[in-house]
Amino acid sequence: MEKMQTVDPEITRLEVPEASFGPVNRWVEENDVKYVAIEGLEGMEPFFFSLATAEDQWFFCSSHGSLAAGRRSPETSLFPYYTVDKVIDNWNTTGPWTAVVAGDQLWNPFRPSIALLTPCRRRLMKSELGDEVVFDELHEGLGLRMTYRWQLSSRFGFVRKARMTNESGERARLRFADGLDNFLPPGIGTRMQLQYSCLADAYKVSELFHGGAMMVHRLAAGITDEPVPLESLLATTVWTHGLGEGFTFMDRREAQRFLRGEAMDGSESTRAKRGAMILGRELTLEPGESVEWMIVAELDQTQSEVGELRRRLEDPEKLVNEVEDDIQAGRQRLRAIVASSDGFQQTADRDVALFHFNNTLCNILRGGVPENGYEIEKKRFESCIECRNRPLLNRHRGWFEALPATIHRSELLRSAAATGDRDLLRLAEEYLPLILSRRHGDPSRPWNQFDIRLRDEFGEPTHHFEGNWRDIFQNWEGLALSFPDYLSGFVSLFLNASTVDGFNPYRITSCGVDWEAPDPDDPWASIGYWGDHQ
Repeated sequence: MEKMQTVDPEITRLEVPEASFGPVNRWVEENDVKYVAIEGLEGMEPFFFSLATAEDQWFFCSSHGSLAAGRRSPETSLFPYYTVDKVIDNWNTTGPWTAVVAGDQLWNPFRPSIALLTPCRRRLMKSELGDEVVFDELHEGLGLRMTYRWQLSSRFGFVRKARMTNESGERARLRFADGLDNFLPPGIGTRMQLQYSCLADAYKVSELFHGGAMMVHRLAAGITDEPVPLESLLATTVWTHGLGEGFTFMDRREAQRFLRGEAMDGSESTRAKRGAMILGRELTLEPGESVEWMIVAELDQTQSEVGELRRRLEDPEKLVNEVEDDIQAGRQRLRAIVASSDGFQQTADRDVALFHFNNTLCNILRGGVPENGYEIEKKRFESCIECRNRPLLNRHRGWFEALPATIHRSELLRSAAATGDRDLLRLAEEYLPLILSRRHGDPSRPWNQFDIRLRDEFGEPTHHFEGNWRDIFQNWEGLALSFPDYLSGFVSLFLNASTVDGFNPYRITSCGVDWEAPDPDDPWASIGYWGDHQ
């Protein structure tokens, strides 16, 4: 029998502070924005959430801070799109990274592996509209607080604002590094990232401009094994403002050398490395003093857009103000869209009102919402008919040309009925001017490849919806309460998408139906729905 191991009584036991749990649903208000705060984050298992926007941006995040984000679909990612478990596991490789050296102590804010080994308190705050998240950590031993927030800008991209505050009673001398790690250049789709990511890394190029205040991250060339020229004409841009002059690193190892006090080489370009922009600074903060900075990242930038950004950075204060104005404009647009679907309540219980708001918001982001109520734009209506029945469009060319630029839905249906063409009447009735609708795909439902289409291939605004038969039906049930005149269109579209035996297609879209593709090697390929689901 093996001898049992015993604990040496001479070895000092490691004292692990207990997590101090506070209220998990506390309201906080800062700068006229209301947040719901979760306290005691350091003692919780990681969880997943998303940010909302009225644009084509998508943002999924772990409470550790690791994230997946991009525009329109997973094929155009800023931070790699993976399943939820992998996003959570990527806390040490993808997203924000911060390290602080104060005296002889090293502090890694928001690092989960040392959450209970450091005297820290963490909280997470999400805005009432769901369009902003704030990560906050207080190191009780050092008296330092690190806070950063994510916001989304339609014009400028993904905005991270950070602040370091000295809450101790003594002057704090710091050497710290902060920035973003593992962001992608354009041209790397999900298959490339999942199966050939090491090959993709070999093509990556990063360059610094404006004294390190701006980075351009791109592919040296299109990735192909064919002997053909394939240029890469788009780039990811990352720029910063607020910390003044200092070091900008394109690799975490270089930032770690800085934290150790080693000499820097000042390189302004790098190849075959993942996208990273990390700022290194030495600061002295008096008691109560703070320093704030901003990092903004955007993908799919053309050469002219990169040149325009470089020009704008000649006046960074003006650019920062424009970013802030656009964030506020996006917030107002999101509020107006939810209000159009009766998403706001005034009750004595704020939690109940917030619950109703989030129900409505999620319903909109899956089922869509009419952009202008019952007003129909001829140009977009005609584009939809061309997609679904081009011969009919050609047959009634004169009727379409006679329509006004904007027409009320009831008038459109009366005019269509007067032609005596039942196909035209049916398609007019089924036309739904919805925006923001997408399949409820996210990293926890990887079989649902969402596509947030707000503009067509020419950059013009478009009406687009898509969704699984059962799920979008449920969303439109709620939508019909706010827009009852569309109910006939909902019913017609669903009945015409049902098969004789009662089995329904995998997806309903603004251009018709999209049937499931048989795949004997995929255990999750057969996700049609029988009529008894309803």
